[in-house]
Amino acid sequence: MSTTDRAFVSQVIAALDKVGAKPPAAVTESWQATQRISQQVREIGVRPEAVYAAVATALERGDDPALDPDVQRILVASQLSNQGVMTGVDDVAYSRLRQTCTEHADAIVGAFAKPFDAAAKTLVDAHQAFGDIDLTDAAAVLRKGGDAASRWAQATTAVATIDTISQGWTMLAMFAGASADARYQVLRIAAPTFQQWQDQQLASRKPTAWEALLAGLTLSLPTYTQYRERVATITDGAQQEAVPPIDRARSHIAGREIRVGD
Repeated sequence: MSTTDRAFVSQVIAALDKVGAKPPAAVTESWQATQRISQQVREIGVRPEAVYAAVATALERGDDPALDPDVQRILVASQLSNQGVMTGVDDVAYSRLRQTCTEHADAIVGAFAKPFDAAAKTLVDAHQAFGDIDLTDAAAVLRKGGDAASRWAQATTAVATIDTISQGWTMLAMFAGASADARYQVLRIAAPTFQQWQDQQLASRKPTAWEALLAGLTLSLPTYTQYRERVATITDGAQQEAVPPIDRARSHIAGREIRVGD
């Protein structure tokens, strides 16, 4: 288990907690077990010199120290008190957690989807009220009067919520071995057509949820299968665009398909 893996899954759990999303029970139980195991393996250790008193006590009784339970316990504990054992135990615990997260990845995304959808609705309502306005320009928003202040506060919170969920989604992908290519960051929160992808120049961009709305995109959180389908939409569109169009006139004359430039 690398420190990166620990960071990935810790951020997933933190994101779930921050947005009030409840993960599957199996994931919660596995996370708690992993934390407990990782902590307890670090509490096994004893100081090497602790065995001296135990050996002396056994000899004082006339017992064989090698057969004394206290001496054996201390020696075993001292063998376990090293970084190699702690790292190995962490590897086992986090591997089990990774397997659980992989098995329940769609359910975890489903837990994230509930607050995501609520935040998306808040932003759609705000967009209807404010129009194409810079949400970071608080003064411009507040000049609209009425309930603009409360709508702006709700919309700002909604943007932050979707950003937190997007981060959690990405960290889960990293931890569970799913794809999360940086070129397709917008696909983690929306499903643009290839034409929108091209027109808005979305490659490698990471728009906020509000910016995605202003670009005409519909906000939606994908499962990892749906994300791969979104990527396929873009890659297939790029491949089709790269193929020269058919030269109809020449093809008709030749009796076979001829493309422009052939």
